[in-house]
Amino acid sequence: MIINRALRLTFIMLIFGLSMPSVASARELVVVSSNATDYSPISRFELRKLFLGYPVKQNGKVISAIRNTSDDRAYSIFLQKLIRLSAKNYERRLMAKTFKTGAANVPIADSFNMLIDDLIETDSALSFMWMDEVEAQPGVKFIESIGDDTVN
Repeated sequence: MIINRALRLTFIMLIFGLSMPSVASARELVVVSSNATDYSPISRFELRKLFLGYPVKQNGKVISAIRNTSDDRAYSIFLQKLIRLSAKNYERRLMAKTFKTGAANVPIADSFNMLIDDLIETDSALSFMWMDEVEAQPGVKFIESIGDDTVN
């Protein structure tokens, strides 16, 4: 009886151990801007509003957003933790807003170099990227954290 319990416990632990994902170091996804900006902290509500295409004003400037689609994992984390919509529903919401208001959609940067260039050229734009990428780019700076790439 004790042996059966021990075997069951060992079997359960073996199954549990095999189903655990391997733990890798988590990458932090952050909101960034060019070094030329002087933004105050921006709330998650304001960030979500920006990436849904609505203007947010700070220090007398209208801030805009650039969607970073150059990294599928970063875009997925962005949608999950900040926008809280699937990619399909996010695109649908952006298109509906464009049709209703006639306002331009949130621009997309589909390459990392294009994103860096757009951020540096536009001193009133925000986007998102991994923190280790921010540290390697002298032209951009950290504004706010979105979250990390660990599975919830």
